[in-house]
Amino acid sequence: MKLALSSILVAAAVGNAAAQPETPAPAGEPSRLASVTISPVHLQFPIVEVNAEFHVAPHTGLAVIGALGKITDKMSNISGTATEVGGQFNYYPLRQFAGLHGGFEVLYLRISDVNVDTTVSGAGLSAGPYIGYKGMLPLGLTFVAQLGVDFIAVQAKSSTQMVSDKKVFPLVNLNVGWSF
Repeated sequence: MKLALSSILVAAAVGNAAAQPETPAPAGEPSRLASVTISPVHLQFPIVEVNAEFHVAPHTGLAVIGALGKITDKMSNISGTATEVGGQFNYYPLRQFAGLHGGFEVLYLRISDVNVDTTVSGAGLSAGPYIGYKGMLPLGLTFVAQLGVDFIAVQAKSSTQMVSDKKVFPLVNLNVGWSF
């Protein structure tokens, strides 16, 4: 009888431990509902890219991405205005809205107002999966690193011609910002 009771207690304890769906946030860390980050890497172009991610469901974040700036090819001295819009879906398997995550990103980029020919414009669509990590300090300072694969389709046109291409590139996102 003691063995049966002990077995039931052990099974109940193991079952209760397995039922814990997530690792709790570290002590004293408040739950966050949004993260707003920028990409310091984009500033070299100079383009300002802002990512606003929202905690929409347990373990799930949705982000809106927007960027605006100017791209210049230093070798040919050709420049144009760059506009980017897109989004991300993130799933955090271990914690709510922080830590290890996997996701999918879609971005649309348009380049216009090219300084050598105003009829020239370009557009591209990229999409791809990634894995990443989001770290948050107790006051909200946030760091995000993501690595994956981007499938890209681009098209450029002028008043006289049009070209298009498709490629695969590494997807690398390094962002810093704040979580609220």
